[in-house]
Amino acid sequence: MNDTLLNNDESIPSKTQKKNKIWGFIVWIAVLVALATGVFFFTRSFIVKWPIEGSSMLPTIEDEDFVIIFRTQNAHINDIIIFDTGRKYENGGAIYNIKRVIGKEGDTLEIKRDENDSSVFHIYRNGELVDESRINSPMLASGGYYEQTVVVPEGSFYVLGDNRNFSHDSHAGFFIKKESIEGVAFIRINPKDADGDGKIDKNNYSF
Repeated sequence: MNDTLLNNDESIPSKTQKKNKIWGFIVWIAVLVALATGVFFFTRSFIVKWPIEGSSMLPTIEDEDFVIIFRTQNAHINDIIIFDTGRKYENGGAIYNIKRVIGKEGDTLEIKRDENDSSVFHIYRNGELVDESRINSPMLASGGYYEQTVVVPEGSFYVLGDNRNFSHDSHAGFFIKKESIEGVAFIRINPKDADGDGKIDKNNYSF
């Protein structure tokens, strides 16, 4: 009889064990809340959906597309960046632009005529032909191109639109300062799919 009572008593958790379980549960909830809060503020601070206006990045990005950007100023060759142009709208809002990084500080960029067609130009970075697979059409004299050589200054980037002949960019003689970069685009979203129903599907994502 006494042995049975003793065995039953031993199977009942002590007050200390109950407190430990309660504190363990509270700590677990606190960790989950902290993680959720961290993710929320991280995405709010570093991941941004950005509307695009204009055709300077065709065919990669279309007018009225959105891009998802990661807020960073550490851009690399071929990155697509959003940057502050330094100009303002009438209401005082900053005017931003979107281009592809072609050269970084210290790079030598040369624009040369095509050997077979004098109206066509190509750009070389440090002596190597820059990949033209993404551009909308060949670079033309009518698009403002001419033979020139530039060295990208410290803390700056040389940028071009993929729609080379219809883009106001570094071939016009200016560079983008690192501190003006708002972020690097890593997803493109087309607000309407091929059916025009406004839904997002896997075909809307690129780069």
